[in-house]
Parts: sequence; structure tokens; C-alpha cells
Amino acid sequence: MKKIMILALVSLLGSSIFAVGEKITLTDAKGREKTFDTISAALKGVKGSGEYKITLPKGTYNEILNYNGGAKITIVGDTDAAFGEDVVIAAENNGELKKGKSSDGKAIKDRCLFEFEGTGNLTLMNVTLHNTYVKKSNDEKNTQAEALGFDSTGNLAAYNCSFKSYQDTIRTVGKAWFYGCHIEGDVDFIWMEQTGKVALYENCRIRARYNPNVSSHTAYVCAPRTNMANLISKGIVILNSDISCDEGERTYLARTPWKEGYYSQVAYIGCTASGIDSGVWHKEPLTAKNTPRTVIGWKMDRATAKNLGLSVDGRDDVIDDETAKTEYGGRAAILNRTVSTSGIYKKESKPWNVAELAQKLGWNVAEDKSQL
Repeated sequence: MKKIMILALVSLLGSSIFAVGEKITLTDAKGREKTFDTISAALKGVKGSGEYKITLPKGTYNEILNYNGGAKITIVGDTDAAFGEDVVIAAENNGELKKGKSSDGKAIKDRCLFEFEGTGNLTLMNVTLHNTYVKKSNDEKNTQAEALGFDSTGNLAAYNCSFKSYQDTIRTVGKAWFYGCHIEGDVDFIWMEQTGKVALYENCRIRARYNPNVSSHTAYVCAPRTNMANLISKGIVILNSDISCDEGERTYLARTPWKEGYYSQVAYIGCTASGIDSGVWHKEPLTAKNTPRTVIGWKMDRATAKNLGLSVDGRDDVIDDETAKTEYGGRAAILNRTVSTSGIYKKESKPWNVAELAQKLGWNVAEDKSQL
């Protein structure tokens, strides 16, 4: 009876929930293990630039997380549930609360559920990151509330994970690959900093959420920005994914909240979608002078346009079939090939071998036929 009462009390309090005797395990590259009561403590146990794995038992972890360093960290939920739905990191944070503790004290980092800085790599498997902040009225300010802020110069990979919030759910820099993940939000909920190169969302489920507390119900899936340069990466690419919208939520595939100083770079390839506004994009992208939108700007392939019920005749945002195949046909080409403002594509000098990563971790991913 006493054991039952304790478990019931833990459930009601919503604190970290574990099976009896289970703890978080930190494993280093030599197989040495340490156990911890919190994820924050496990992250503090990461030293230097080595490789570490943090294994999370099923449960809910009410923590705001920060890491700043050079290690290669893999966080794994001990589950095979879809989108890591029963290994949940959940807490409330936003630009007003600023509960995070970033290295430089910037509000954009302190508002995240999980802020990852430094030079290290982060890999997430079978976990849910849920920033539980919900806007209560139209009058609230600083309502950005990332579930994940990735500010490292390293690489980010996520597999079978969920990322939940409303405004600005995921923010990335550098390179990122999300495979088989669930992402939800409303305003700019997949976005990229100007130092971002490419963020690939492949075989993902993307949902525009309806917030009943507010009177404005317009969602923007992507808000990418990249530095203005003669040679840039692919930006945000949504590949072979499904986009859905809650009833009553007017939804656009992308917008730019910035007036100048950046390029807008996003592509939807092989996607299915329902409930998208007939205008598809909100206003116009920031692009290079005399450069087609299919090179730098907002774009889609013919398959996505057809799924949206659009005629491609006369449109300036539909990629030709050959470019869609060679430059957007798979993760290797998307993540590792750049394009100039004159429309010349080429391989990067130091490509990211995600095929090696997926094989090492045993990920069940679709065959990639693209070439560098």
C-alpha cells in the first residue's frame, strides 16, 4: 500500500518519474558508467571533448537543460514508442521567464527548454522535448519558447523524437538532420539562425497547433534566415514529410519576420500537406538580386505542388525535376552541397557522413540514392 501511495503522489506532482530503482546512466567512450538522478547532473558529468551517452528510463523529467562544451553527446530514451512519447523532458520557459542559464546570458538562449552551446555534437533518440509554455492572451510579450535551441558549431541529429511548443519550437545553427520526428507549434516553429547552414527534416510529421487562448490563429511553419553570401547551403529542407494543421489555424509554409540583411532559404520536397493557405507562402522571401527563388528563396518540387492542388504553370517557386533529383533527392546531397547566387551547385570540402552515423546507431532510415 505504501509503495502504491508513493507512486501516485509522484504522478500527481509531475516530477521526474522512474521505475523503482532506475536512474539516468552516463556512459563514456570506454564503457564506464555513472548514474544520476537528473539529466542536468548527467550533463555536468560530461567532461572534455569525448563521446558520451546519456540513457533515460521511461518517465517525465521536469528540467530546464543547458550544455556548453565540446563533447559528442547522445541522449537516448529507453523506449521503442513512436516519437519517444513516453520519455519526456518537459518544463515551462519563454522569453519573459528566461529560466535557462546560457554561457553569454542572451535571452534568445535562456528561453529554451534545452539550450546546447559550444563546439560539440548532439544526437537525440527516442525522446520528447516539450516546452509547456502556452500563451494566455494576445497581450503577452516575449512568447518565443524553444523546445530546443542548438547553438553549437557541431552537428545535430535527431531520430524518432518529438519537439513540442508553440512559437519557435526548434532553432538551429550549423547542420542538423531530423529523421522520423514529430514537430509541432504555431509561429515560426521551425526556424534557423543566420549562421545556420542546413537543417533537414526528413520523413517527419509536422503539425500547426491551434491555441484557443488567443484571437489570432495564423501559423507559419518555417522562418529561415541565412547569411548573405555568394555561396550558401540549402537552408531548411522539408523532405518526404507530412504537414497538417489544426482546424481553425490559417497556415503558411514559410514567412520572413526580417525586412533585410538575410536570405530566406527553404524547400519542400516530396511532401504531403493539408489545410495550407492557398497563398502557400506569407508575402515574399529575401533573396539575392537577379537570382531565381528556386535557387535562393522559398521553393517546392512538383510533387509537393501537386499535393497542394497547385498548377505549376507560371509559378516561379517550383524546382525543375532534374534539380529536385540531383540536389534535393536525398540527405547526402541536401546536407553537403552548396549553391552560388548564380545557381552553381557543388560539393562541400568536408561533408557530414550521416550514413555512417545512422548505421552506427542502428537507425531504420530510407535508402539514400543521392550523390555528392
